[in-house]
Amino acid sequence: MEREKVIKRNADELADAVGVLLSNAREIIFIDPHFDPYKPKARKTLKSFLLKVASRNNGIPIERVEFHTSFREIRDFSGECERRLPQRIPTGIKVRIVRWKERDGGEGLHNRYILTDRGGVRLAWGLDEGSPSHTDDITLLDTAVYKTRWNQYCSDNQAFDLGEEVFIEGGFELSTPE
Repeated sequence: MEREKVIKRNADELADAVGVLLSNAREIIFIDPHFDPYKPKARKTLKSFLLKVASRNNGIPIERVEFHTSFREIRDFSGECERRLPQRIPTGIKVRIVRWKERDGGEGLHNRYILTDRGGVRLAWGLDEGSPSHTDDITLLDTAVYKTRWNQYCSDNQAFDLGEEVFIEGGFELSTPE
């Protein structure tokens, strides 16, 4: 089985690379410390990822979808998420957006991951689109690395302090054209 590969940094190829993982997960956590709801390239990949989740028909219920990012000063972050993200989230999916603050002397919030209850991947560059010629390395996480990252972001003993959270309900039907 291939554990690592080079992919193009466009929304469709990023989503296709993790499609099987997203289609079989109950819990999905996207982690990108540089997520910015003002950036169309970030919103486009979020939509592509969530279309993989919404279009599945395997009967596995979706229990949790979250997007974790760092707490940086971004003008009206919550309002921008509420204005720009519902039309990128399929109806029936609710996304919790979490902004973490690093603790003094604590773990750094740097790498990009997609973690699920079935495993996870690391993307070296990010969860947004790049220029047409950009590629990224995607790596399937080994069990020990996966467990460490899951505990840092998803356990009751997170490595970061909660800065803010926003809940966004999906607002488009799958049959809606882009």
